[in-house]
Amino acid sequence: MANENKPLNEAKPNEPITAQRWNDMQVALRKEHIEHRHNGGWKDGQFAGEPIAADGLADNAVITARIADAAVVPSKLDPNGDFKLRSLSLAGFGDKLIKGPVLTVAGQSLLSGTLRVSPGDKDSLSVSDAYVELVAGGNPLRFTSVWSSFTDVKPGAAEISNDTNSYKALMIVGNRSAGGVRRVAMWDRVDVMGRLVIGPGGDAGITVNGNVDAAAFKGNDVTSATLTVTAQAQIAQLKVNGASNTGPVNVTGALTVSDTIVANGGLRTGTAALQAFNRVQVQGGGLHLDGNPLYLRTGVNDQFDLLRWNSSNDTVDLAGFYGVNLGFTKNGPVAGNVTPLLSVRETVLDVSLTGNPLRFSSGWSDFPASGINRAEISNDTVTYKTLMIIGNRSNNAAIRRVSVWDRLEVNGELGVTGRVTASAYNIQYYQQTIAANNNGAGPRDTYCNYAGMGFVQIFSAFVVFNGFSLWNNGGNLLFNTWGSAQGVGNIPQHAYAMVANYNTAGATVRTFCSESESGASGDNTVLATLVVIGRTN
Repeated sequence: MANENKPLNEAKPNEPITAQRWNDMQVALRKEHIEHRHNGGWKDGQFAGEPIAADGLADNAVITARIADAAVVPSKLDPNGDFKLRSLSLAGFGDKLIKGPVLTVAGQSLLSGTLRVSPGDKDSLSVSDAYVELVAGGNPLRFTSVWSSFTDVKPGAAEISNDTNSYKALMIVGNRSAGGVRRVAMWDRVDVMGRLVIGPGGDAGITVNGNVDAAAFKGNDVTSATLTVTAQAQIAQLKVNGASNTGPVNVTGALTVSDTIVANGGLRTGTAALQAFNRVQVQGGGLHLDGNPLYLRTGVNDQFDLLRWNSSNDTVDLAGFYGVNLGFTKNGPVAGNVTPLLSVRETVLDVSLTGNPLRFSSGWSDFPASGINRAEISNDTVTYKTLMIIGNRSNNAAIRRVSVWDRLEVNGELGVTGRVTASAYNIQYYQQTIAANNNGAGPRDTYCNYAGMGFVQIFSAFVVFNGFSLWNNGGNLLFNTWGSAQGVGNIPQHAYAMVANYNTAGATVRTFCSESESGASGDNTVLATLVVIGRTN
């Protein structure tokens, strides 16, 4: 057959192998090796070998010179891969550089994809169906037909948007490279041919670093050339020549003053009259200190009496020279006396002084001794050198008590210096000593019956290994049969005692002791004690 694997130099039975035939066979073998193509075909009755798979090629085995011209076609390229070209020329048609599928991206015409111009391996210009983006210098400027919040994503970015959805205006949105708010700066003269509206916005307002010509500002009262502020104005100096029944300056919005405000008669916000005992009165709003402390005594030297925002950990600090009390009530231990609900001192924290006080201390203070309803948790490092949990004496004035409900797990050692009382359970233990011979050449199982104990639950069952002997002491709890044997067959090899299994009625103790002489271990004896701990109710 054509695909039959024939001999290279066929010989008949009993034919001698001559030198000529041997040489012909080598020539045929070398010819077959040279013509071996690994193409999976047959030629002259010889198999050319299986085609070479990908894993049969070494890394970097295929080089550029071995790739046939026009052998790499678009269908063999990864549509999601990235390719770098030193130069790319596109055939144009008339006045259109790109027409039809001359260049495609991910199977789509470039006209519906994104065009990026990247001289020097840096994106300089990106054009998509939603925006045009200039990226030269790393400070992107995006032109959009719909506001895209581009400046919220990149602090150094800016956007000019012809928005018709949210803000319905041509938006010029600055960058945040100076930190804080977005900024747009204009040099030289700016002429506004229509109305100039400031705000709304988180940083809306006008800051004037030079002189302000009041005649240039027109409000509702056009004829008198007044300046009307309904939101916020920042002015280095404000001179008011007029007066009205509401005062020389009438501000209906916010007023920011960069210098000192002197109010000899007091300062108030809101419409209510200033109370006689107040110097600052805030009505209908909050008092914003902008992160600066509020000193509660005479000045900045009273560093221990203040209320401040701590910027290092974003917390509010309330400090007093001798401590801080929070929350007051007249329903304390002494009727009519004002008592704090929470008291913080240098080394202690007292909670609920009006009810059953609990003290947290950094050193044992014996707080429970001052009342039968008092308890303490103390991280003591001087006297007892431990974390202490000290209970109250409300149940018995002579005994402090701490109770734990539900399951208690101790993951380290449990040390008890007093008594352990289990009021709900009757804890009992059972103990039995056995002297058991081997079971022939194997271990002996001895059943210990303690059903008479009436256990309903076993907490622990273990065995104490007391000793072993090569002399027969089976049943002899005195274990006093012994001697000396110096033969090489009398060397102990393996001895143990263990609890094989147990329940509330009994336990099986397994013992064994072997010696070096095979077959001589039957009378070897192990002395062991079984200990069982459980409850009977």
